[in-house]
Amino acid sequence: MPRFAVVGYPASHSLSPFIHQRLAHHLAIAIEYEQYEVKPGTLADFLRAHSAFAGFNIKYPLKQEALAYASESSLRARKAGAASCLAIKNSEVFADNFDGEGLLDDLEHIQQVSLVDARVCVIGAGNVAASVLPLLVAKAPGECVVTSRSLVRARDLVTRLALASEVSVMAITALVGTFDVILNLTPSSLHDEVPAIPAAVIGPNTLCYDVEYAQVETAFERFAKAHQANACNGVGMLVAHNARVFELWHGVSVSQDVLLAVYQETLSSLN
Repeated sequence: MPRFAVVGYPASHSLSPFIHQRLAHHLAIAIEYEQYEVKPGTLADFLRAHSAFAGFNIKYPLKQEALAYASESSLRARKAGAASCLAIKNSEVFADNFDGEGLLDDLEHIQQVSLVDARVCVIGAGNVAASVLPLLVAKAPGECVVTSRSLVRARDLVTRLALASEVSVMAITALVGTFDVILNLTPSSLHDEVPAIPAAVIGPNTLCYDVEYAQVETAFERFAKAHQANACNGVGMLVAHNARVFELWHGVSVSQDVLLAVYQETLSSLN
């Protein structure tokens, strides 16, 4: 039976084992799925010691190490500068990154949000933003603004992705006008913090999306709801991301019905 695992630091709270077991159940595939906490700087040694595994989900802060360890990688992983998963076959290690696909799949197929002509604000300029931005721009939003604590980093990201003509960069305190969708792609909620976004950019129809997730509402969700906005966290992204990883590992397709079923089952597991 093939063995898979999620690795991170920490990894004990990860929902990936549950999600992969539910996907395997719906698709009648037998798997073993485990989780390991791996300290930064030790991933290569860990992977060499666990070479019998067929694949790994990679969590923060190991994504860059995972990409560097791989013998092959997808273009999207290289553009993101990080790997969200590894597939191992015949001692060859292939790195891929489905963070962007997971978030967009969640927005469109689970949350039922249309991005066409929408005014979208992306908070953050890290690896997740690098994965999301090209896919987001391809959905033809009316406007896409990137903001970050470091404007230099945000501008460098937009330039590196060759999106300068389609994405504007703005200081977070300078944001004006109501957005349709605000994507918090920073780890701020892990520290129970909220980016210093002006309340005036949030309207009653704004969707405030937090890439992080927890058994209770994240700080960004609470902030959004306090301003009468809609809010959701990254559980749907995690499910959709893992569905993409499952397809890569097992060579099968995950249908929309299975995706939604596993999403509901994952939500139920948190209650």
